[in-house]
Amino acid sequence: MAKPTTAPVNTSNAAADDMPDFASWTDRQVTFVPYWHPNQGDKFYGKIVGIDMRNPEFVRLQFQCLQNELKCQRGPVAEGNEVIVRKGENFSMSVYSALADELTFQLQSGISPPTFIEAQKKVKTSSGKDCWQFRCRVSPEDNAKLVALYPAWQKERAGELSGDTRPALEA
Repeated sequence: MAKPTTAPVNTSNAAADDMPDFASWTDRQVTFVPYWHPNQGDKFYGKIVGIDMRNPEFVRLQFQCLQNELKCQRGPVAEGNEVIVRKGENFSMSVYSALADELTFQLQSGISPPTFIEAQKKVKTSSGKDCWQFRCRVSPEDNAKLVALYPAWQKERAGELSGDTRPALEA
Protein backbone atom coordinates (compact mmCIF):
# COMPACT_ATOMS: atom_id res chain seq x y z
CA MET A 1 0.00 0.00 0.00
CA ALA A 2 1.14 3.54 -0.60
CA LYS A 3 2.65 4.91 2.58
CA PRO A 4 5.70 6.98 3.43
CA THR A 5 8.86 4.96 3.71
CA THR A 6 12.10 5.57 5.47
CA ALA A 7 13.89 2.69 3.79
CA PRO A 8 17.10 3.71 2.03
CA VAL A 9 16.86 4.01 -1.74
CA ASN A 10 19.67 2.60 -3.85
CA THR A 11 21.14 5.42 -5.90
CA SER A 12 24.38 3.66 -6.78
CA ASN A 13 24.00 4.46 -10.49
CA ALA A 14 23.95 8.22 -9.90
CA ALA A 15 26.18 10.69 -8.17
CA ALA A 16 24.77 11.43 -4.72
CA ASP A 17 24.79 15.18 -5.31
CA ASP A 18 22.65 14.73 -8.47
CA MET A 19 19.81 13.05 -6.57
CA PRO A 20 17.23 14.32 -4.10
CA ASP A 21 16.91 12.73 -0.67
CA PHE A 22 14.27 10.03 -1.36
CA ALA A 23 13.82 9.02 2.29
CA SER A 24 10.90 11.43 2.75
CA TRP A 25 9.20 10.60 -0.57
CA THR A 26 5.94 8.63 -0.68
CA ASP A 27 5.58 5.25 -2.36
CA ARG A 28 2.88 5.17 -5.08
CA GLN A 29 0.36 2.39 -5.53
CA VAL A 30 1.53 0.84 -8.83
CA THR A 31 0.35 -2.78 -8.62
CA PHE A 32 -3.14 -4.12 -9.20
CA VAL A 33 -5.18 -2.56 -6.44
CA PRO A 34 -6.83 -4.75 -3.79
CA TYR A 35 -10.50 -5.57 -4.25
CA TRP A 36 -13.52 -5.23 -2.01
CA HIS A 37 -15.57 -8.43 -1.92
CA PRO A 38 -18.91 -7.87 -0.16
CA ASN A 39 -20.70 -9.89 2.43
CA GLN A 40 -24.14 -8.90 3.68
CA GLY A 41 -23.86 -5.69 5.70
CA ASP A 42 -20.38 -4.77 4.45
CA LYS A 43 -20.01 -1.12 3.51
CA PHE A 44 -17.50 1.45 2.38
CA TYR A 45 -17.14 5.18 1.90
CA GLY A 46 -15.33 6.01 -1.32
CA LYS A 47 -15.34 7.81 -4.62
CA ILE A 48 -15.28 6.18 -8.05
CA VAL A 49 -12.16 7.22 -9.95
CA GLY A 50 -12.05 4.88 -12.94
CA ILE A 51 -13.02 1.70 -14.69
CA ASP A 52 -10.24 -0.86 -15.17
CA MET A 53 -10.88 -2.52 -18.53
CA ARG A 54 -7.44 -4.04 -19.10
CA ASN A 55 -9.07 -7.45 -19.13
CA PRO A 56 -12.46 -7.25 -20.90
CA GLU A 57 -13.56 -10.45 -19.18
CA PHE A 58 -12.76 -9.01 -15.74
CA VAL A 59 -13.78 -5.34 -15.66
CA ARG A 60 -13.39 -3.64 -12.29
CA LEU A 61 -14.63 -0.34 -10.84
CA GLN A 62 -11.84 1.60 -9.14
CA PHE A 63 -12.42 3.72 -6.06
CA GLN A 64 -10.47 6.04 -3.83
CA CYS A 65 -10.95 5.07 -0.18
CA LEU A 66 -12.40 7.95 1.86
CA GLN A 67 -12.50 6.20 5.23
CA ASN A 68 -9.55 5.59 7.54
CA GLU A 69 -9.28 1.86 6.73
CA LEU A 70 -11.12 -0.66 4.56
CA LYS A 71 -10.62 -4.42 4.60
CA CYS A 72 -9.99 -5.68 1.07
CA GLN A 73 -8.33 -8.70 -0.52
CA ARG A 74 -5.59 -9.68 -2.94
CA GLY A 75 -5.51 -12.95 -4.86
CA PRO A 76 -8.29 -15.34 -5.88
CA VAL A 77 -11.57 -14.73 -4.03
CA ALA A 78 -11.68 -18.24 -2.54
CA GLU A 79 -8.21 -17.88 -1.03
CA GLY A 80 -7.65 -14.12 -0.98
CA ASN A 81 -5.31 -12.49 1.50
CA GLU A 82 -6.79 -9.70 3.57
CA VAL A 83 -5.13 -6.30 3.15
CA ILE A 84 -5.99 -2.93 4.64
CA VAL A 85 -6.61 -0.05 2.23
CA ARG A 86 -6.03 3.32 3.88
CA LYS A 87 -7.66 6.68 3.25
CA GLY A 88 -6.54 8.08 -0.12
CA GLU A 89 -5.51 4.70 -1.54
CA ASN A 90 -7.34 2.97 -4.36
CA PHE A 91 -9.24 -0.31 -4.37
CA SER A 92 -11.53 -2.02 -6.83
CA MET A 93 -14.73 -4.01 -6.91
CA SER A 94 -16.51 -6.11 -9.49
CA VAL A 95 -19.03 -4.43 -11.77
CA TYR A 96 -22.18 -5.51 -9.97
CA SER A 97 -25.25 -4.98 -12.15
CA ALA A 98 -27.11 -3.20 -9.36
CA LEU A 99 -24.43 -0.49 -9.19
CA ALA A 100 -23.05 -0.39 -12.74
CA ASP A 101 -25.28 2.34 -14.19
CA GLU A 102 -25.15 4.59 -11.14
CA LEU A 103 -21.38 4.44 -10.75
CA THR A 104 -20.73 4.77 -14.49
CA PHE A 105 -23.01 7.81 -14.48
CA GLN A 106 -21.16 9.33 -11.50
CA LEU A 107 -17.83 8.85 -13.26
CA GLN A 108 -18.97 10.11 -16.66
CA SER A 109 -20.83 13.09 -15.17
CA GLY A 110 -17.54 14.51 -13.94
CA ILE A 111 -18.91 14.83 -10.41
CA SER A 112 -17.77 11.52 -8.89
CA PRO A 113 -19.02 12.38 -5.40
CA PRO A 114 -18.12 10.76 -2.11
CA THR A 115 -20.46 7.76 -1.92
CA PHE A 116 -21.53 5.38 0.83
CA ILE A 117 -22.16 1.85 -0.47
CA GLU A 118 -23.61 -1.00 1.59
CA ALA A 119 -24.13 -4.62 0.47
CA GLN A 120 -27.67 -5.37 1.63
CA LYS A 121 -28.34 -8.91 0.45
CA LYS A 122 -27.69 -11.45 -2.26
CA VAL A 123 -30.74 -12.58 -4.25
CA LYS A 124 -31.35 -14.99 -7.13
CA THR A 125 -32.30 -13.62 -10.53
CA SER A 126 -34.97 -15.26 -12.67
CA SER A 127 -32.15 -17.09 -14.47
CA GLY A 128 -30.81 -18.45 -11.18
CA LYS A 129 -27.71 -16.22 -10.97
CA ASP A 130 -26.68 -14.53 -7.74
CA CYS A 131 -27.20 -10.77 -7.71
CA TRP A 132 -26.33 -8.32 -4.95
CA GLN A 133 -28.68 -5.57 -3.79
CA PHE A 134 -26.84 -2.46 -2.60
CA ARG A 135 -27.63 0.78 -0.86
CA CYS A 136 -25.90 3.75 -2.50
CA ARG A 137 -25.97 7.17 -0.78
CA VAL A 138 -24.56 10.60 -1.66
CA SER A 139 -24.90 13.96 0.07
CA PRO A 140 -28.03 16.03 -0.68
CA GLU A 141 -25.88 18.61 -2.50
CA ASP A 142 -24.21 16.01 -4.72
CA ASN A 143 -27.55 14.31 -5.30
CA ALA A 144 -29.01 17.59 -6.62
CA LYS A 145 -26.11 17.90 -9.08
CA LEU A 146 -26.51 14.30 -10.23
CA VAL A 147 -30.28 14.62 -10.61
CA ALA A 148 -29.79 17.70 -12.82
CA LEU A 149 -27.35 15.85 -15.10
CA TYR A 150 -29.12 12.49 -15.26
CA PRO A 151 -31.67 13.21 -18.05
CA ALA A 152 -28.95 14.34 -20.47
CA TRP A 153 -26.82 11.29 -19.60
CA GLN A 154 -29.80 8.97 -20.18
CA LYS A 155 -30.49 10.62 -23.53
CA GLU A 156 -26.84 10.33 -24.56
CA ARG A 157 -26.72 6.73 -23.49
CA ALA A 158 -29.92 5.88 -25.40
CA GLY A 159 -28.31 7.45 -28.48
CA GLU A 160 -25.21 5.29 -28.05
CA LEU A 161 -27.35 2.18 -27.80
CA SER A 162 -29.37 3.10 -30.89
CA GLY A 163 -26.33 4.12 -32.94
CA ASP A 164 -27.12 7.86 -32.82
CA THR A 165 -23.92 9.86 -33.34
CA ARG A 166 -24.80 12.99 -31.35
CA PRO A 167 -21.91 14.68 -29.53
CA ALA A 168 -21.00 13.36 -26.10
CA LEU A 169 -22.05 15.04 -22.86
CA GLU A 170 -19.57 17.64 -21.70
CA ALA A 171 -18.03 16.97 -18.33
